[in-house]
Amino acid sequence: LPYLSSKIPEYKIMKYSLLIASIALFITFMYFDNIWFGLYSTFLIYMMAKSAYAPMHNSYISKIDEEKQGEVIGISESARMFGMFVGPIVGGILLDSYGTNLFIILAAVLFVAYIIGRSLNGSTHASNGNIK
Repeated sequence: LPYLSSKIPEYKIMKYSLLIASIALFITFMYFDNIWFGLYSTFLIYMMAKSAYAPMHNSYISKIDEEKQGEVIGISESARMFGMFVGPIVGGILLDSYGTNLFIILAAVLFVAYIIGRSLNGSTHASNGNIK
């Protein structure tokens, strides 16, 4: 990963690792009849993508102005913990109420939003000048 991060910017590695993780989770609900096998297989892919995302996220935050690092890390970790707490509860309620089709539709909507956002935003990820 250090070699890869010296050749590719951190934000691109983060973006692609999240994309790989989301595709792995999408495949679980679409193509596996045995849900336990599918969950285990794609969980491994998800964890590999997540292990690439975490160090790149920390490296990216380290480039922010020192005065704002604490604020950015606090907001980032608060959002992550809120998602870890509320996500399974809401996900379970939605799965129980609507089944797996809702998750397939939401995955498709998020993927389309990613493509649209990428085409509209370009490479203006650090346009506010707070990145060193």
